[in-house]
Amino acid sequence: MKIGKRILCAFVTLSMMLSFSLIIYAWTPPKLKNPYVEPNVQFRSVWVCTVSNMDVKAQNGTDEGAINKWKEQYLTILNNSVEMGMNAIIFQVSPSNDAFYPSKYKPWSQYLAGFGVNPGWDPVEWMTEVTHEAGLEYHAWFNPYRTSTTAL
Repeated sequence: MKIGKRILCAFVTLSMMLSFSLIIYAWTPPKLKNPYVEPNVQFRSVWVCTVSNMDVKAQNGTDEGAINKWKEQYLTILNNSVEMGMNAIIFQVSPSNDAFYPSKYKPWSQYLAGFGVNPGWDPVEWMTEVTHEAGLEYHAWFNPYRTSTTAL
């Protein structure tokens, strides 16, 4: 009787081990035809914040001198980025539910020429052009949540 119980116990144990190994095998994902390949290029970017004039100061007017002074700030950031080996710029184009580009839904940014004031040019279009000419990617960053930086 004891031998029969041992045989039964061994048989049950062996069948459980086989069942478990079959379950594990069934959960193994199939081998991919095209496995993931690490890209040769890294994303190395500079994040340019415009809220509260942190990285770029306001345009201070709509005349050609004010526009050129603002452009010089961006070109300095762009040139420094190229020197540091970056390959992308992430620019905050909508810091407080406003815009650095013409929009029928949002007013012009207060961090450009003033809230709702047309700066006299399209900064995003220009930045995209000069950034691509420098060999970098241009990424527009939108903040969809902030409507103001002042407390009510």
